[in-house]
Amino acid sequence: MTTMKKTKTKGGAKIKNEQVLGVIAGHAYYFLEDAYPRMTGRHPLKHRPSSKHFSQMML
Repeated sequence: MTTMKKTKTKGGAKIKNEQVLGVIAGHAYYFLEDAYPRMTGRHPLKHRPSSKHFSQMML
């Protein structure tokens, strides 16, 4: 069994580190998919990788 570390906030609510990482990843994806191309005209994420593509990268 694994244990999850939790981060405390000012209000006393506990947030799992995995949730924080998910929020960061979501914001990074939004920036690279929408905001950055509008500012520069470049598209660093030309396509969304499929699960097949992802599994090949992990091999």
